[in-house]
Amino acid sequence: MKKLILLSVLLTTVFASPPDWNVNPADYEMSANVTCILQLNFEPTGDGNIIGAFSGAECVGVVTPIFALDNWIYFLTVYSNTADVEVIFKAYIQSEDAVADIQEVIYFAPNAVYGSPTDPYVLNAILGYDFAPVVLDIPDQMIEQGDSFSPFDLDDFLTTQDSDVILWSVSGNTNLSVDIDENAVVTIVPVNPDWIGADTVTFSATDDTENGSSDWDEATFTIVAVDDPPVIGNIPDQTIGFGGTFDSIDLDSFIIESDGDEVAWTYEILPPQETTEPPGWTVNPSEYEMTMTVTAVVESLGEEAEGSGHILAAFTGDECRGVTTAIYALDRWFYFLTIYSNQSDETIIFRFYNADEQMIYAVKETIQFVPNASHGGPEAPYEFHAGNIGVDIDDDHFAQVIIIDNNWTGTETVRFTAAEVGTLNNYSDSTEVTFTILPDHTPLVSDIPDQSVEYGGSFDSISLNDYLTELDGDEIVWSASGNTNLTVNIDADAVATVIPVNPDWMGNETITFTAADDTENGFSSSDDVVFAILPIDHPPELSGIPDQTIGIFGQFDSINLNDYLTELDGDEIAFSSRIEIPAIPEDTPVWTVNPSDYELTMTVT
Repeated sequence: MKKLILLSVLLTTVFASPPDWNVNPADYEMSANVTCILQLNFEPTGDGNIIGAFSGAECVGVVTPIFALDNWIYFLTVYSNTADVEVIFKAYIQSEDAVADIQEVIYFAPNAVYGSPTDPYVLNAILGYDFAPVVLDIPDQMIEQGDSFSPFDLDDFLTTQDSDVILWSVSGNTNLSVDIDENAVVTIVPVNPDWIGADTVTFSATDDTENGSSDWDEATFTIVAVDDPPVIGNIPDQTIGFGGTFDSIDLDSFIIESDGDEVAWTYEILPPQETTEPPGWTVNPSEYEMTMTVTAVVESLGEEAEGSGHILAAFTGDECRGVTTAIYALDRWFYFLTIYSNQSDETIIFRFYNADEQMIYAVKETIQFVPNASHGGPEAPYEFHAGNIGVDIDDDHFAQVIIIDNNWTGTETVRFTAAEVGTLNNYSDSTEVTFTILPDHTPLVSDIPDQSVEYGGSFDSISLNDYLTELDGDEIVWSASGNTNLTVNIDADAVATVIPVNPDWMGNETITFTAADDTENGFSSSDDVVFAILPIDHPPELSGIPDQTIGIFGQFDSINLNDYLTELDGDEIAFSSRIEIPAIPEDTPVWTVNPSDYELTMTVT
């Protein structure tokens, strides 16, 4: 402390006008410490300078440097009676005999420590420094042909730290006329009003000084053709019965996009009109001897469920075997569910209460109970899909509506949206489609086998009812379609006979067999069957290979098998051979050896 006082006296003696900064620590209740170095105009300075800390006009700290660790370091104590007040700094620069402002500020915190001897806080004193202007973030603009670019003030994107006059200039524009007025306001118009394209313009700000410091920024100005929004036509509603499947939808076939812009399709399953009360699902763990765990996320109505109000429960039949709510972790809402049982291999089903929609939904996935098993984890959670239906849109924009709850009947509404990608306006259009399942089973047709026959052969007749599942007992009407070269006859017993229209025809044709309820709903399903008539396939004939007889130590002649082959169809041939078993077998030999007759052995594996 004595050394600091002595140095202060020495400075006062040597220099003409150091500032009379002083502080009385007894006037303050709190303090903070700043360990710093001082730079003048961003360059290191030496000894003989003074740093003062101020709260408003009140000096709350003053210090001179100490040389340590190859640097002049300032150990400054800042005093205050109030927390969070702004503290600014000033520096007396001995070489200039002047007081300089310091850029950095702190906000006082009691007992805070700013910097250290090995990592000091850096204070920058500014004295007569010529700051370069900074130009940043001039925004790009895109307009449609016939519209106008928005004027803008370049000063809004300019940062200066001195009072130098700024001269603006522009370059890079070829198809655009750029005007900068005396207030630095920019006006841009195309040279040719019919021009479509983009110009990248460089705006430069230069100090009107001897140094002429400058900076620049680029902005791209684009004129595009007039953008027409996409229009979605009427996508038809669909109604099916139990067991049926909804038809896939070629979404692009329902859109009019006159500009040829790329579109992205999304969907939203709309909330139900009616709601249910939160369920009272509970489980008594003491009634069960075994457990397994599931870590899951739940997708409901096409979106991953978020929030702690939802409920996931496990069941066998209507008996609750586990229940939980979501916990937020790793940026997702996880369900850590313990499932209880007294029996292995039980099928566990799940139900989900969506608190946002106030609805209870079935979950598509099931799990077989295995004691002590663990399904999923935070890094790879098990994924559940809850709802009545789900929607999948593939890369070719075909939408398939998937039935999640096979016991559900009713109507769900899906809103399909087509949004332009990468256009000026990002126009979009939407339409709503209803998907209904009625409590009337759909007849199911499946697995009718394909048939192939050779030219001149006949297709087997097909008893179509053998490939039909009909749970209602409704009368069924069979029909066939898609045939051009084949004639299909379906008799009263639903036996289908297929014959070619032209007996000389060869080829293949796909016929669609459809079974429809003979009811008001007329629900139906179909199966495609391929019928092919092939050219006659002649077998290869191998004959005339001569026998060969040789003596001991002789060698049989090689045989070119193709010389004895007749292959009428030109099919690729694979040859094989086998040695015929003799007609009269030999008796099994009785080979023996007496090891005691020999002195030496060797082995062969």
